[in-house]
Amino acid sequence: METVLATGDGEATFLRSALAASAIERGLVLDGDKIYDFTKPPVLGGAVDLGNLSMIDFVVGINIAGQIHDQLRDRARGTPVAGVTISKDEPTKRRGHWRR
Repeated sequence: METVLATGDGEATFLRSALAASAIERGLVLDGDKIYDFTKPPVLGGAVDLGNLSMIDFVVGINIAGQIHDQLRDRARGTPVAGVTISKDEPTKRRGHWRR
């Protein structure tokens, strides 16, 4: 059976509603353009738990995720991620020793 987003199962599966509720209980309350993000993305082996959760600007978070997934598209496990570029006024690098 297909899980639909607009249901309790959909929220738990796709939005990780229990994780978001735990984050709020621990004081990670979103405001403005912030979203929850994983410090080490799960696609790179990061845990899907509260200890790996942080808050980040929506546009920056989506941009980082897109860059990582673009680098990993059609790549084998173990492929290194070279880093990502974040630029508002001037480019900076967010680097990690990440591998898929």
